[in-house]
Amino acid sequence: MRKLIICIFMVLGGYLFSFAQHPSLLFTQEEVNEMRAGKGTVPAFDKSLSEVLAAADAAVNSPVSVPVPVDGGGGVVHEQHKSNYYAMFHCGVAYQLTGDKKYAAYVGDMLEAYAKLYPTLGFHPLQLSPVPGRLFWQTLNESVWLVHTAVAYDCIYNTLSSKQRATIEKNLFVPMADFIMDGMGDNHANNKTFNKMHNHATWATAAVGMIGFAMNREDYVKKALYGSDGTGKRGGFIRQMDYLFSPDGYFTEGAYYQRYAIWPFVIFAQCIENKLPDLKIFNYRDSILSKALSTLIQLSYEGEFFHINDALLKGLSAQELVYAVDILYNVNPSDKSLLSVANKYQHTYLPTSGGFKVARDIARGEAAPIIYRSSVFRDGRKGDEGGVAVIRSTDSNLNSALTLKATSHGLSHGHFDKLTMAYYDNGNEILPDYGASRFLNIEAKYKGHYTRENQSFAKQTIAHNTLVVDETSHFAGDIKVSSRYHSDIIYHDFNGGHFQVMVAKDTNAYPGIEMKRTLAYVTTPFLQFPLILDVLQANADKEHQYDYPIWYNGHFVSLNFPYAKATN
Repeated sequence: MRKLIICIFMVLGGYLFSFAQHPSLLFTQEEVNEMRAGKGTVPAFDKSLSEVLAAADAAVNSPVSVPVPVDGGGGVVHEQHKSNYYAMFHCGVAYQLTGDKKYAAYVGDMLEAYAKLYPTLGFHPLQLSPVPGRLFWQTLNESVWLVHTAVAYDCIYNTLSSKQRATIEKNLFVPMADFIMDGMGDNHANNKTFNKMHNHATWATAAVGMIGFAMNREDYVKKALYGSDGTGKRGGFIRQMDYLFSPDGYFTEGAYYQRYAIWPFVIFAQCIENKLPDLKIFNYRDSILSKALSTLIQLSYEGEFFHINDALLKGLSAQELVYAVDILYNVNPSDKSLLSVANKYQHTYLPTSGGFKVARDIARGEAAPIIYRSSVFRDGRKGDEGGVAVIRSTDSNLNSALTLKATSHGLSHGHFDKLTMAYYDNGNEILPDYGASRFLNIEAKYKGHYTRENQSFAKQTIAHNTLVVDETSHFAGDIKVSSRYHSDIIYHDFNGGHFQVMVAKDTNAYPGIEMKRTLAYVTTPFLQFPLILDVLQANADKEHQYDYPIWYNGHFVSLNFPYAKATN
């Protein structure tokens, strides 16, 4: 870590202001020329570029609208600002692909409109988040806005006059970056978030670093890379690469949020690679970003991610994975299985050199099959905080997956579900994990935020396929306590062919109780389907009530025992 920080100082100090050429974030001018030259040679890539141009044309044929913020996720104004950053992104890319200045003019007009609006904004009127944004109800969305807009600004930078750039930077980008790093007024929660080990911080550092690159602001780039205090010991993008992934590439919040976090990780890494190639960011920590993508693919079933912790229905087709696959294939084109991910689940490509190569190599027939393996994915930055074990059927005709979760808590998106299991078979989720209670971007459903049920039920132990003692959640539902402990995978054997087994243990979820769970996946020549053996042991120093819920795919209809119905 120290060597890398010293390297950063040297590279930034020596080179940052010598590469003020544009574009140079998501792609370079050389790569733009490559994409232009390749037009007509790869129909699938041409189709993706046509979609970008169609989106850009739709934008320039619509009036610029930057309304005053009033609502939450899914609300009309929220969605307008979200639509605006996509429109600017598409128009910026379209300008580079075509040279048509109407696209650049649209981005310039939009940025000037935001430069008038932003200085007038206080905190967002919807008080749903302890880290409220200004354009959006939470600062996270502001960071996402800035990541996209930084790319657009980089693309059209040279079409703006120095006066226009000065106005846009002074009234929009500088105050927005400062706000993301430090907050404003008496609320400095953003500073804590910016330096946190959390996916929100990854978006924040990517946003500040990318706009720093676009504006040639060395101070912003330094803070993005190694934290706002300049030491690399509290926060920053490099520290996030050290702390948020295990050596196997497992992200501590689980697959669903690994999907969300990998987007800013790979896009900012691409910018760093273009701007500061001597850092060799994609090689950092034994190519941890490539490992993270590989692990994310392995933590999926039929293209959908396992529902670990707070999770909704997302999978390998998500736009975050399009970024990850295209950018990381460009880094390591020897991993031909990534072509199968793109071909089977995505069917669209980034307007980048990586996207072009993915589409081209699929067309050449170079795709290799995705091999799903029985594996243990260690948790914790050192790989010593438990993990997730997954058994896959060795017979491809069975198409089964059995999971055992014995990890750390998983930060704010973690659940109280030590030693929980889930089972997938024949393309279906048979014994499911409840995941999260949220109607994403549906304003009528608690403003698109996590519902109250997420705390009262979805996170609680009873919502999972694991042991409940004395009608109480693990760690009494206290995240501060749960975050101090982890379970352990104490044994696994995936080499038996017809018999695969994994064993996990927890000694902290309930005081005085040790839980041990053994899951085995067994196939025999005299049975058509596999046997799942599940042995859950609890050793305690006194008598307790034990409940062992096993949830089957479906919804509550009736119970065969009396119960008290909640009325409030």
